[in-house]
Formats: sequence, C-alpha cells, structure tokens
Amino acid sequence: MAFQRIGNRMVLKKNIFVAGSILFCATLVVVVACTGRPENNPKMPIDAKASYTRFCTQCHGDDGKLGLSGASDLSTSTLNSANTRTIIAKGRGRMLPFKNLMTKEEIHAVAAYIETLRK
Repeated sequence: MAFQRIGNRMVLKKNIFVAGSILFCATLVVVVACTGRPENNPKMPIDAKASYTRFCTQCHGDDGKLGLSGASDLSTSTLNSANTRTIIAKGRGRMLPFKNLMTKEEIHAVAAYIETLRK
C-alpha cells in the first residue's frame, strides 16, 4: 500500500515520495537542458539584447556606461567588432571570459549589439 496511517492521517510512504521526487527532478533537468538555448534550437534567433542584459549589464549597465568594477564605457568604445568579440570570449582585466557561457553566435550578436550603444 502506498499510504500508511499515522494517527487520523494517511501519509505517503517515504520511499515512494523519494522516488517520485527523483523522477520529477530528472524530468525537470531534461526539459531545461533541451529548451531555450540557441545551440539546441538552430532555428531560434539569438536575442542580442537579452544576452547583453543577462551577461553584461551587471558591470556595463543597460546603456553601456555603468563602469562598475572598472568596466569600460561601451558607449565610447572604439574597438572594432573582431576585438570586441575577442574580449567577450577571452575576458580582459577584471572581466571574466564568456566563451564557456555563450555560444559563438551569442558572442557575435552581443558584439553587434554593443555597437548600437555607441554615441
């Protein structure tokens, strides 16, 4: 029986609850791993602004001017697109590299988005 009586209540047995929890978590991991990432869905366009917001705004701000922790003012940057992509991928100074967090396509898209922040 899946339930056992404790006082006046019926309680699910612990082993069935644990098995159900493990199954739920495993399903959740599979669903999250298979959705939302461009490399898993090549037809899904990359939202450069969303990627910039996710990875860059903490230090550079929405408009590229925040300069937190020594971050460069992206609105006055004179770097070309190739150099911008290299810095995003490999990092520079206190900026961490994003090559393991972003796809190449995301890096290209964010570099292009950064160019729109320039005056």
